[in-house]
Amino acid sequence: MIKGNTDSTECQLSTDREERTENLLGWEELAAGVAHELKNPLAAMRGFLQLLAGRVADDETNKNYVEVVLHELARLEHLVEDFLCLGRSTSVRLERRDLAEVMREVVAMASTQAERQGVSIAFTAKECPLVFADRYLIKQVLWNLISNALAAMPQGGRLSLCLAPAQDGWVKVTCRDTGEGIPPAVVTHIFEPYFTTKEDGTGLGLAISQRIVALHGGKLEVDTRPGQGTVFRVWLPVERVS
Repeated sequence: MIKGNTDSTECQLSTDREERTENLLGWEELAAGVAHELKNPLAAMRGFLQLLAGRVADDETNKNYVEVVLHELARLEHLVEDFLCLGRSTSVRLERRDLAEVMREVVAMASTQAERQGVSIAFTAKECPLVFADRYLIKQVLWNLISNALAAMPQGGRLSLCLAPAQDGWVKVTCRDTGEGIPPAVVTHIFEPYFTTKEDGTGLGLAISQRIVALHGGKLEVDTRPGQGTVFRVWLPVERVS
């Protein structure tokens, strides 16, 4: 009798998990659809605001107003991109990819912001086999990790990125910064959706990144100590996962 009740409870829990997963996927697709519809209006708003900024360049008060609106608009655009990625991360399009090439693209994207902050970027890539990966999604993971690293070094520092073969059948991407590190009370929550310590953060970047890596059959790890910087490691399998 007890075993029967246990089996029934486990079956119900499994059913509940499946229903929650289906509901979550539905909401993610809806969020991605809404985000897609918002992209064009937001782009138009940015264009007109930048035009307005040029016209009020000599008016300090109005110039400040426009800059505030542009800053808030950037937050909205970031949120929209996160929701678009959330919708895309429900499935992956795996193809053989050269991760070194993808990493170079993301480093180039981040170089201007890094230079502005006084952050030097060192990128090394050892010879690695091609991996099955969704280029768009892996690029988003790398961008999230680099963006977080730059945010941790507002007064300058060093960002080290390394691609190397790991144990048989795996490659490893390491992202190391010289920031202040993440407090123990915070690091246990960083992969939770909507958890953020940033004023303009969405709390989705690392949660989405962890999910994307998991969909590739890999894992995302963090190693951090206050005052000693933070290291994120992405492990990806060389062979395609089913």
